[in-house]
Amino acid sequence: MKKMFLWMVVAVGIMGLMAGAAMAAGSTDSVNINLLVTPLVRVDLNASPTYYNFGSVPLKTSTCSVTALTLTNAGNVGITVDKTVWTNETWDITLSSTQTNGYDLWAMVKSGAAPGQVDFENAKSSFNESGLQALNPLTTSLAAAVTMNPEQAESLWFRLDMPKYVSSEKQRTIHVRLKATARQD
Repeated sequence: MKKMFLWMVVAVGIMGLMAGAAMAAGSTDSVNINLLVTPLVRVDLNASPTYYNFGSVPLKTSTCSVTALTLTNAGNVGITVDKTVWTNETWDITLSSTQTNGYDLWAMVKSGAAPGQVDFENAKSSFNESGLQALNPLTTSLAAAVTMNPEQAESLWFRLDMPKYVSSEKQRTIHVRLKATARQD
C-alpha cells in the first residue's frame, strides 16, 4: 500500500509537471519597440532673378510685375514659404498708399499668365497686413499658403500700389525677404 501510495504521488507529480510544461508552452509575451529617426534635411530656397525693377511709376497708381521671378525649392525637404518687407528706406509699409510715403505691396505665386490687380486681392497676398519684418504666408492665386516639394519651381509675381504723395523723388529699394521652413506634417 505504501508502495502504491508512493507511485500515486509520483504519478500525480509527473502529471503536474506535464501540465505546467503544457501551460508554459502556451504562454506568450511581447514588447513593442519604438525606433526614432530624425532625417537630416537641407532647406534651400532660390529666387531667379533676385530683383525686379518696376521702372518709373506715377503716384496714386497700381502696377503689377510683367515678368515673374522663379522660386525654386533646391532643398531635399518640402517647405512652406513666408514673406516680409525687411527694410524700406523712407517709404513705410505700415502706412496705406493713400498717405505720404505709404505704399501697398503684394506678392503671390501663380502659374501661367501674369495675374491682374484683382488676383492679388483675391489671393489675400498683401504685405501690409503684418507690417515691417513680420512674416506672413506667401499665398497662391487661390489664397492658399505656398508649399513646395523638393525641386519644385513656382512663378512669383508682385503688385505695387504707389503712394499718393512722396517726400522725395529719389528711387526707392524695397527689400523683400522670403523665408522657407521645412514642413512639419
